[in-house]
Amino acid sequence: MCEPGKVFIAPTGVHKERVVPADLFVVDTRNGAVLTTPSNRALKLSECSPIFCEIIRTKGAGSVMHSHALSAVLAGDLVPSSQPLVFEQLEMLKGIKGASNQDKHAVAIIENTSHEPDLLHQMRRVLADPAYAKSYCILVRDHGAYIWGRDIWETKRHAEIYHFLCDATVARAQHRRPS
Repeated sequence: MCEPGKVFIAPTGVHKERVVPADLFVVDTRNGAVLTTPSNRALKLSECSPIFCEIIRTKGAGSVMHSHALSAVLAGDLVPSSQPLVFEQLEMLKGIKGASNQDKHAVAIIENTSHEPDLLHQMRRVLADPAYAKSYCILVRDHGAYIWGRDIWETKRHAEIYHFLCDATVARAQHRRPS
């Protein structure tokens, strides 16, 4: 567990199940400065680092993950630009902190960029928007999702739920297509 204002960030390009504590970067969440680098100097800090820090600062998250799940990409493609993806009428909604299966749960979709740090402006706009105050996910069109929670276990649960909701949304859309 890091001290307040600091976060562990896994290196990029390494299978997450193979990351060991010595591979982690320690980053100051206030300014994104790298405070500790891994002993293996070949490891690189993720380009997502500024986004992780922004979510931690603005949402009070204790853990953030970035997913490239195909279902997140496909679900985001079902919605026109500048519109949210709205999940509804699915039992699994109640797995999201504060949500019920009766909710209409809006998740923002932002447009992809060539470099992840360039997403920061769009991220800040969404994170400040009260329409998404109950969401723990932001989709990046044609790329994936950022998902968070109060700790790693809540983040894991949210990731499983959002991935299921995206899977269900894509399956519904395919089922409704005329043959």
